[in-house]
Amino acid sequence: MGSIVDKESSIVHSFREAETALLLCEAKQALSRYTDVETKALLERIDERTKQQFQERILGNLSEKLIETLHQFFLSTLNIGECAKECISIVIPLYTD
Repeated sequence: MGSIVDKESSIVHSFREAETALLLCEAKQALSRYTDVETKALLERIDERTKQQFQERILGNLSEKLIETLHQFFLSTLNIGECAKECISIVIPLYTD
């Protein structure tokens, strides 16, 4: 869903926002608003080299374990409880073999 507009000339912009929301939303979502994926949409517009430089500058000194934990946290849609469950389910089999 794009922005609510009050001018006919803004309909095209709202339509493009709606298309972007559909492209970037989670597949299981019944309704997706552009505002929900706006940050992701902005990041998609940045060239790969700039993204890589930013990633190296910010994440460069983090341990591999912390990066894995952050990755799981984002996969868990920033839900710390869900992330903890997933991390434990990954770690426990490592110690039972």
